[in-house]
Amino acid sequence: MRSPAAPFAHDDVAAAGLLLAGEPLAVDLANTVTVATDPAVELLVDDERHAAFWALQAHRLPPGATAPSPGQTADLRSAVRSVLLSHLDNLPFDRSAVSAVNAAAADAPSAPQLAIVTAGAGLRTSWGTQDSVALTVGAVARSAIDVVTGSSADRLRVCASDACSLLFVATHAKRQWCSSAVCGNRARVARHARRQRQEL
Repeated sequence: MRSPAAPFAHDDVAAAGLLLAGEPLAVDLANTVTVATDPAVELLVDDERHAAFWALQAHRLPPGATAPSPGQTADLRSAVRSVLLSHLDNLPFDRSAVSAVNAAAADAPSAPQLAIVTAGAGLRTSWGTQDSVALTVGAVARSAIDVVTGSSADRLRVCASDACSLLFVATHAKRQWCSSAVCGNRARVARHARRQRQEL
């Protein structure tokens, strides 16, 4: 999988029909199904969107990583969503979801390595597998583990909009929208309209 130097552009995301907000890799994968409507909306509806999702995430994956199959992606997403939502709702974790995430992480062992760079020392990751799909799945699993156990574990949120179900990691305590430009703006417009009606 090609590794672009820069993160994905939001225009590329919109063109692919996806709702990615630059959240941790596991959260972006979990957000490829929206559950604010009944029935839920699957965003990876075909091979093209599936490929687009992984291409947009390439800069976050280990060198040599390739996309898992659509079935592997769906299974991984299901386990990751279960873990994230259990953590978010402070519910017991589903053992099979935890096992799936742990197995994915174990299939792509990694070790931090000291790297010599022009500015002194740097960090690189040495991966203990050549399996290109395991690298991708392992990166997602590690991301999920980090989201629920790392320094931002208490900042996992679901968008405050009733019309949105996207998860995000809050960068500050007051953040309540997946995107201030979309859901946050809609809430501000609705509040303004209510005030205008009340003044009439």
